[in-house]
This record gives sequence, structure tokens and C-alpha cells, in this order.
Amino acid sequence: GLLGGGTQTTVLSSYASGTVQGAESVGGLIGSLAYGSTLSKSYATGAVSGTTQVGGLVGYLRETNHSPLTSVTESYATGNVTATGSKVGGLVGYSNYYTTVAKSYATGNVSGLTNVGGLIGESWQYTKISYSYATGTVSGTTSVGGLVGVLQQASTTLNSYATGAVTGSSRVGGLVGSLSGSTVMQSYATGDASGPESIGGLVGY
Repeated sequence: GLLGGGTQTTVLSSYASGTVQGAESVGGLIGSLAYGSTLSKSYATGAVSGTTQVGGLVGYLRETNHSPLTSVTESYATGNVTATGSKVGGLVGYSNYYTTVAKSYATGNVSGLTNVGGLIGESWQYTKISYSYATGTVSGTTSVGGLVGVLQQASTTLNSYATGAVTGSSRVGGLVGSLSGSTVMQSYATGDASGPESIGGLVGY
């Protein structure tokens, strides 16, 4: 992509179009973005593949303190994302601890093993997703969602949606695969959700 990783970094109006392959923390534009970094008005169009923490734009979005926030705003990814492991998303693979994703979207198809989402694979602890969407198909085994695979630990999804079909074996949701201690507000899903256990049109489990 563009960067392997960045801390306290600002990335503005940037893009990458090539195919990206790796193992952990693999992103179409940036592998890992952390500690008060900002990514805005940027995009990636290439296919992305890896093992874990794999995203169409950013593999791993992280923070260790709640101020300032690490954020992705007004950005998008269009490439297909494939992984053999967990935390796989069309835009961000893993969004962790007081990070935000706003006014952003992903259109690529996403496939992985567990914690797989059309926009974000796993969103953990005080993360916020707002005014964002995903349109690609999403497939995996456990915790598979059209927008977010796992949303947990006081995280929030607001004014966001997913339209792609979602398939998995357990905890499969049109919007969120697995929801725990978190909030979904003014959001919706229109894609079919299918699988043998814990399946929901909006939330799987």
C-alpha cells in the first residue's frame, strides 16, 4: 500500500491502487495506524490478502489512550479482502480502543475465518462507527457481519448500514455478527444472512 505503519501520523488525500499481500496487520493503504493518528479523504482500490488483522484500507487501527483519538474519516476501499484467519474487514481489519471510523465505506467482497465484517472485522472497547456503510458480500465461519463481525466492550455503531449478503456457520448478522455490551443506533441491513446457527437479519448473536 502506502505505509507499513504510522504512529502520531496524519495521512490526507492519499491513495494506493496495487494488490497487497502479507501476514498480520495488512492494509490496502496502511498496515497499522496508531496513537493519535489521522487518516482522512484517502482510499485504496487493490485486492488485499493476509492472515489476521487484514483490511481493505487499514489492517490494524489502534489507540492506547482516549485522547487524541486515532481516526479514519471520509475514506474508502473498493478491493476484495481475503484472509485465512480472524479480524478481517472491507475497510479496517481490527479497530481497537477509542478509535473512530466516520463517513467511510467499503464496497469489496470480504472473506475470512472468524470476526469478519464488510466494513470492520472486529471493533473492540469504546470504538465508534458512524455514517459509514459496506456493500460487499461477506463470508466466514463465526462472528460474520455485513458491517461489523464483532462489536464489543462499549463500542457504538450509529447511522450506518450494510447491503451485502452474509454467510457463515454461527453468529451471522446482516449488520453485526456478534454484539456484546455495545450499542447499535439508527442503522440497518438489507442483505440476506444465512447459516445454520445464531443468524439474524440485523444482529446474529
